[in-house]
Amino acid sequence: MRFEAKEWRSISSEVRGRRQEMAEYIFPFEKLDVWQLSVDLAETVLGMLEKLPQNRHIRLISQMESAVTSPAQNIAGSTP
Repeated sequence: MRFEAKEWRSISSEVRGRRQEMAEYIFPFEKLDVWQLSVDLAETVLGMLEKLPQNRHIRLISQMESAVTSPAQNIAGSTP
């Protein structure tokens, strides 16, 4: 997915606003914009996957769930 500069500024300001709402972070990586964006992406895609019929494309849904949660997990696992 490619973001235009205007869209990126809007997303970035939303993340900063959310950061100010959170008084404390449990883990240091939670402060990272990229981690917060990856969690938002995962929530969006997982919400879309819930709308798909459960009896079809089971393997595809499982793979997409794994793929979309991977970036946030990798960021969390690589921070000291």
